Amino acid sequence: MSDRVYSEEEVALLIRRAVELESERTKRGGKGDQKGLTMQDLEKIAADSGIDPELMRLAADDLHQNYTSSSLDETTVVKDSDILAEHWIKANINSRVLDDLILELNHQFGTSQKEITWWNKLFDDYSGKAIVNKTATSAEWKYTDEMSLYTTRVLIQQRGEKLRIRVSKRQTMNLSWDTTATNIIILFFTAIILIPLGAAAGFAVTDNPWFGMMAGVTLTALLFPLISWTQKRRIKKHVREITEIAENLVLQARQMTSEPSTDKSTNGQSGTTETQAIELDMDKDNSDSSASKSGNRLRNNLRK
Repeated sequence: MSDRVYSEEEVALLIRRAVELESERTKRGGKGDQKGLTMQDLEKIAADSGIDPELMRLAADDLHQNYTSSSLDETTVVKDSDILAEHWIKANINSRVLDDLILELNHQFGTSQKEITWWNKLFDDYSGKAIVNKTATSAEWKYTDEMSLYTTRVLIQQRGEKLRIRVSKRQTMNLSWDTTATNIIILFFTAIILIPLGAAAGFAVTDNPWFGMMAGVTLTALLFPLISWTQKRRIKKHVREITEIAENLVLQARQMTSEPSTDKSTNGQSGTTETQAIELDMDKDNSDSSASKSGNRLRNNLRK
């Protein structure tokens, strides 16, 4: 059995079973209740198995990123006057990536900070426009809808090797997202309308306004669950919107930072590679005086 070659699936099963046995032995020995292995343990196992420990760390990063991506929709919270989604991912961005993420936000909302005119600055009214404050490692994007009912803010900030993406949404005048007070106000004005109408209808039909007033009160009470349901659906809609914005930015940032730099490929297409090849040919021509005439003609054509 010692000479048997195990497949990748069997190796994974063996390692998993070994971890389970180690955990059981640790419990029996009273050495603690720790379950699983630390990164140092995993790196040691990888080294003993002939695997580069760096690959184990990369695999752990991929596992963490996949787990974070699958749970993005569970991190958006409603807190006082803010609907907030904040994520920290392992990524290093530059000014170009920041510009691309801002461009993505502008495209999604159908706006741009370039649309700001002197009129907006004069009256400090940026409804339907995007305002951007950008530095070398951070960008703050702010958008207020044309009716000035909601303001969406996005903060993209580099902190060491981590990238912070924070998306929030507020109502006008920083009203709380708690719908209790709003529901009571709506119910109050509904009662003001329905009770007098009921009284007038009752007086017209039965010459008794009290019957109509009671009908108005009853109808108002029956409308309360409908009002509450409508408000909850409205908030869920905004929560879903903030979640989607944050998720899209996280995915875009990961994709942009994982892609190879386009500067090198651009330089290669613009002629840098050809220039280097020509210089090498020229050096070769100077060092080798016995080159053929056809080779000289080829180099002359390249120089042109």
